[in-house]
Amino acid sequence: MLRFSFALPAVGTALALTFAVAGPAAAGGARAVAPAAFEPLGAIASGVEKYFTVNLQPGTSARDAGMVAAYFRGFGLDAELTPEHDIIFVHGTYGETAAAAHTSFARVRVRDATFTHAMAGESYPAGIARFILATTVEEGPSAIAATKVTVAPPSGFAPADIASYYDIEPLYKAGLSGSGQKVAVLACASILPADITAFEKKFGLAANLPTIVKVDGGTTATDLEPTGDVERVIGTAPKAQVYLYVIPDDCSYGHLADGFAKIAADTVTKHFSAVTHSYGATEDDYAYYGGSSQLNAEHADLALLLGRSTPVFTVSGDWGASFGSSDQSLYDGEITVWYPASDPSVIAVGGTEADALSATDPKRYLETAWGDGGGGVSSLFKISAWQAGVSGVASRTYRNVPDVALAASAGEGYAAIWTQTGDKQGEYYFYGTSFAGPTWAGLIALVEQARTTAKKKPLANVAKTLYALRTTSGVFGDILQGCNGYYCAKAGYDNVTGLGVFDGANLEKALLAQP
Repeated sequence: MLRFSFALPAVGTALALTFAVAGPAAAGGARAVAPAAFEPLGAIASGVEKYFTVNLQPGTSARDAGMVAAYFRGFGLDAELTPEHDIIFVHGTYGETAAAAHTSFARVRVRDATFTHAMAGESYPAGIARFILATTVEEGPSAIAATKVTVAPPSGFAPADIASYYDIEPLYKAGLSGSGQKVAVLACASILPADITAFEKKFGLAANLPTIVKVDGGTTATDLEPTGDVERVIGTAPKAQVYLYVIPDDCSYGHLADGFAKIAADTVTKHFSAVTHSYGATEDDYAYYGGSSQLNAEHADLALLLGRSTPVFTVSGDWGASFGSSDQSLYDGEITVWYPASDPSVIAVGGTEADALSATDPKRYLETAWGDGGGGVSSLFKISAWQAGVSGVASRTYRNVPDVALAASAGEGYAAIWTQTGDKQGEYYFYGTSFAGPTWAGLIALVEQARTTAKKKPLANVAKTLYALRTTSGVFGDILQGCNGYYCAKAGYDNVTGLGVFDGANLEKALLAQP
């Protein structure tokens, strides 16, 4: 298991962020991933713009949080403290950051990855360090998206087809549309509004463009991942207000954590019904590339979101249990899981192959586990209280992935409209767990609209509630066939499809009945 800790030295000296790597493999054997040796490529100019976040220890007072923010301002950095005094958003230059963190920055290469690296472990005066839980001063390499695309035809499942297949239609007939609900999407690229508009027109949906929020400067580059994410959310909850949080397109571990930090801060006033995120890297990658600080920061942000009753749907990945065909694979055939899907504060969504009766009849015929769907056991996080005691889990000690599932295979795909860079707008079908996650987020928006109408509070812990409902008849479609290269579907929970896929009407009824 990876264990991260701040070593606290004597007063007047500096604090160093350290980590050690040791622990069991997902398959149950011993595995240790040694951090890589970095090849320096050249220093970063001191005047280059730099963003990072500082997560403060739980219970830090407003006075002490203000003192930490003032410390960073003392080096010329802009440091914005949240009203909850739990996160500081910092902006300035690499030179100012290096001075504050007692480090230096350079571009480095590790295998085929090139990224910006803090050449010495960051350190702070002990009086400041004792309030710091994690930072994203270290940026790390790029995460990747769990998504694939094919040019139509075939056209993929339209929103109405998904509604029929997963029994969402009764919710629409009852007047649910996601109206009044907000859903956050975190992505490493932006969208073309014209693509969203064309998607809505083609499938008879009301005009509903997302609000774009740039984090760490964001990017104007567009990509299929955020396009598909947004189209899946509004394809499920047509009137939900989508907020697309866009980080720089280098998609670094640090920027991803900053994105979650911004959403965690914003949900205090925006009250997101759900968050969806379709990028990641394996736990082994975080260890190999020295990503302890970024993982610690993201873990802290996700814990804040859980504590603020904001469910986060992440995805299990599209490379099976071993990631052997992924460009992220460190060892051929290794059994590993994706982060943040392995974080106990999220709801990880796996993939299925959802066969219909015919191309023109989307009724369920046979649904099996998708062979490329990720899943397994974390070597990092202990099992959550709501997953402990569930029969069928591969581990009773560590976090099991995924929690639930939905259609993800190339055999079906989701109908989409997208303008590829340098090309004209076209019809595609997207597939992968990337689009299963946003569909779950859209369904929760429908549920929360129903709860609002019934004058009920938002669900406090969606993951815990889903596990509590696992034996309620009709809520989940249990997946009984198919394997992902190591784990196989079976009755009840399994490490390929989790609890199974939702029946929209039955799940909404069960969640509406919750206090």
